[in-house]
Amino acid sequence: MKHLNNNKGGAGILLFGLFSFLFLMILLAALFQNYSIFAAANTVHSAMEKTALTAIARQTETTYSSKRESWHSASQTDGTEWQESIYPVDATAQLNEMLHLDRKGDTLTKYKSDGSFLYRLSDISIHIDNPNLKQEKTIRATVSLIFEMPLKFGTVQRTI
Repeated sequence: MKHLNNNKGGAGILLFGLFSFLFLMILLAALFQNYSIFAAANTVHSAMEKTALTAIARQTETTYSSKRESWHSASQTDGTEWQESIYPVDATAQLNEMLHLDRKGDTLTKYKSDGSFLYRLSDISIHIDNPNLKQEKTIRATVSLIFEMPLKFGTVQRTI
């Protein structure tokens, strides 16, 4: 109180120090929360990449003969016409196996060791892009999902 009543500028220094301390605490809290989001999202992203690579590897196994003959497509012929031959992949099951999540339908949820909610994955899908015959393209797999993670001030929903 002595500094607040002093006309020599002591109150300004005290208030500046107090606001600086509060700002630093808020900044550290935000950085910690941001780090936890990036760590969880990075783990999920790595699992998505592995799921896409597994899908491509399985597709390549089933279409090896066409690749050996320089056909760049997941297609097979019955002797008269070509039919697309895409290997079915369950991306939800693969993510569940890799990340050890709790599955409820098509939604996967990760809990912390104390039982509190960490993040949720939903709308998980995989799309395999099959090029036409004789094109110089490769087979691509795209995995998409919705990543939800609670924050102290609400919930962020981000599509990865």
